[in-house]
Formats: sequence, structure tokens, C-alpha cells
Amino acid sequence: MLSQQQNNIHWPEEEAPPALEQKQPVTFASSWGGWSFWLRILGGVVALGGPFVLEFILPLMKLPDPDAWNVYLLSLSVLGLVSAALLRSWWALLIVLVAFDVGNDLSVSLKNGFEEFFLLLIHPITLFLLGFVEFGVLIGTPLSKWIERRLYH
Repeated sequence: MLSQQQNNIHWPEEEAPPALEQKQPVTFASSWGGWSFWLRILGGVVALGGPFVLEFILPLMKLPDPDAWNVYLLSLSVLGLVSAALLRSWWALLIVLVAFDVGNDLSVSLKNGFEEFFLLLIHPITLFLLGFVEFGVLIGTPLSKWIERRLYH
């Protein structure tokens, strides 16, 4: 039972909660959760399909040129950043590297033949390229976690 003093509490007009009919429409942050699964799938597809795109760009570059190498290595880091940002999980540190390595091995094998497939698994240049992808992932994962927290709060 409420006392008489508590029963006389009046809310000022501007502090009253809105009626159900006057609620604000759904914002982008609340609808973000519905896209979460598909964005994570897209992050894996970007990591797996990125090497195929880079394999087509590679012949167009003049690779002895240091500027062309810088653009190529920067594109690897951006690929890792985008994949990790779409995955939005610390598992991106593992998933992006494995997906990129498999995609890289398959793209080179489809271009040169499958006899080089097993040699590429331990090739030092592949490990060097994975380092640049991992650099992008290390930047993209905390950035995506920060963005996700900002959207939900």
C-alpha cells in the first residue's frame, strides 16, 4: 500500500516517459544485430576471396618497383583489416589467417597448377605475406569491437 505522500508524486511534463504510441522508431544500432551473422560470413568470404582478387591485380603491377610492392603490401593489410572488422571477434586472428592462406594457396594453384600447392603451404614468402594480413587484423579487431560497443550503447 502506498502512503499518501508517495501517491501525490507528479512528473513534470518534460520528464514523463513517452506513451507507447509515441516511442521512437527503431534505430540503426538496434537493427545491427540482424545483420551480424551475414556480416561475419562476409568477413570470411573477404578473407578467402581476397587472394583471388590480388592474384589478378598482381600481373598488372610492376613488381620490381618499390612503390608497387608498397601498394600490394598495404592492400594485404587493408584486406586483413576489413575481414577482421566484419568478423568483429578475437577469433579473427585465426580465422582470417587460415582463410587467407587457403585462398592464396588455391589462387596460385589454379594459376600455376596443383603441383605447387603443397610447396606453398610452408613457403617463406607466404608467411611474410601473412604477417601483413595479421597486421591489418590486429588493427581491425579492436577497432571493430570499439565500433560495436558504440553502436549498442
